[in-house]
Amino acid sequence: MALTQRALTTWASMVIFLVLLTIQLQTRTKQNWYLIFMPIWLDDLLTALFIMCSCVSSKSCQSMTEMPVFCGSRRCIIFVICLMKIIAIKTLCYKLENPHLNLPMHYVFVPIWALISYLIAIVVPPLVRQYKD
Repeated sequence: MALTQRALTTWASMVIFLVLLTIQLQTRTKQNWYLIFMPIWLDDLLTALFIMCSCVSSKSCQSMTEMPVFCGSRRCIIFVICLMKIIAIKTLCYKLENPHLNLPMHYVFVPIWALISYLIAIVVPPLVRQYKD
């Protein structure tokens, strides 16, 4: 998928999400929160599908000894970020759909904290190596 197609897909899904969120917050009748967050999920699923397809079709991943989904470190990082983002949105929707369960907010933010910790672990070592050089 070209960069412009990816940017347009992300832009369109965010616009649809913001329209649905605005309608949800302004009306008295409440819709299902899972439906409100569906455009973001679809965008993340398209990204994950694109990463898996590019790994399988990549010429560097044709040997049988490599796992085709995680053949590149950058693809692996993007794939994990998409999965963590989907899990975070799912826990947020669960919290919003079931207010009577009194689920603490720190349980909702655990996937987001894990995602931030993962990103820090990925970003900091190259910065430290570059600073030492």
